[in-house]
Amino acid sequence: MPSLFCYGTLQVPAVIQTVTGRAHHVIPARLPGYARFSVKDADYPGIVPSKTGETDGVLYDDITAMELATLDRFEGELYTRKLTRVLLEDGSRAEAWTYVIAEGQESRLTGQLWSLDSFIESGLDRFMRSYVEDRRKEYFR
Repeated sequence: MPSLFCYGTLQVPAVIQTVTGRAHHVIPARLPGYARFSVKDADYPGIVPSKTGETDGVLYDDITAMELATLDRFEGELYTRKLTRVLLEDGSRAEAWTYVIAEGQESRLTGQLWSLDSFIESGLDRFMRSYVEDRRKEYFR
């Protein structure tokens, strides 16, 4: 089964662990050909194809099919899960599922680059309360 590449809030171990119910093995990775932007009025980003873009993130190589179904519900209709090829630190490539902005949803992006450091500093606590902890039961069906 392919791995999962995460470039936004799911890079934070506490977020993915709370959503899926367990900790995951983290591998630094990059996704060439995509650019990451903030979503309007939100603490999280989205990615869209970009010829010159490259998005940093992490690869989870231990995601199960059940966890992917849970993450599909967590991500919602703003995103679609797409099979991509990511670049690992050692120069090798890996096939990975990645949540990209769904067709027709591009206007929800601000055009402003999204920063993981800024999110952790000023948005993580709010995000955990609003999108993760309070709604966790919705993702598990």
